[in-house]
Amino acid sequence: MSCGICTAPTGDGYTICWDHTAGIQKHLAELDSTITELRTTMARQDVGAQSLGTGSTTAQPAVNLDALDAYEQVREVVIGWAVALQGRAFYWLTRTEEAASYLLTNLDLVARQDWAPDLARELADAVRRAVQVTDRAADKISVGRCQTIMEGVRCPDTVTAIQGQTHGRCRTCGATVDILEHQQALLQDANRVLSSLPKLVRALRSAGHLPGVSLKRVEHWVQRGKLGPVIPFRHLYTAADIMDTYRRVEAYKAEQAEKALRKNAA
Repeated sequence: MSCGICTAPTGDGYTICWDHTAGIQKHLAELDSTITELRTTMARQDVGAQSLGTGSTTAQPAVNLDALDAYEQVREVVIGWAVALQGRAFYWLTRTEEAASYLLTNLDLVARQDWAPDLARELADAVRRAVQVTDRAADKISVGRCQTIMEGVRCPDTVTAIQGQTHGRCRTCGATVDILEHQQALLQDANRVLSSLPKLVRALRSAGHLPGVSLKRVEHWVQRGKLGPVIPFRHLYTAADIMDTYRRVEAYKAEQAEKALRKNAA
């Protein structure tokens, strides 16, 4: 089967690829933080809330209507698809966070539904709009996923910082990190992230780590049994495994070349 979004191969019975399943997982895991930001923004009075040009000083409702609309969009998407998965009984659950938790807990089942591609697109659009509404500060930057472990589970939020500062802070757990050290740790973790072979090869080649190595050659390593997927039925690999295979292949080539030189010199 192929993904209903990008046509990448999927496991039997799945309608979306691992990358898009991981996207749904990320958005759902971070939804508590997203909703908290939206509710905080909703509580702020809009700029220019007083009536202009009429002489009236009557204030408009102290609510950010853009944030309210963004929240309603997130709520409609998450609860709507939770109902599609669980049935009409889910209408009794009015908290968006509970619906998100239900979908996240049943993510493997979600990825098998015919409507999973629609959920992925709608959720990504809703979260994108929420971020645009709540994070408009020009000097605020994200420095990557928080690495703090809380009760055995990695914090779902991201570390943010002010442009030019050396330290950032997670809004959910409050952890403060050195930005440089944090990003170096994320790079190390990235070597163990599961992804498709074409995506990893493109990333490694663009970073200069696989000079002269094509995707076809890496696929040949797989066919020869030199490289194997971490999750076979989903064809997922890690950058670390690809680089380990590359170094072994290059070492073997160098060894054979040296043997040939000694043989010719004899």
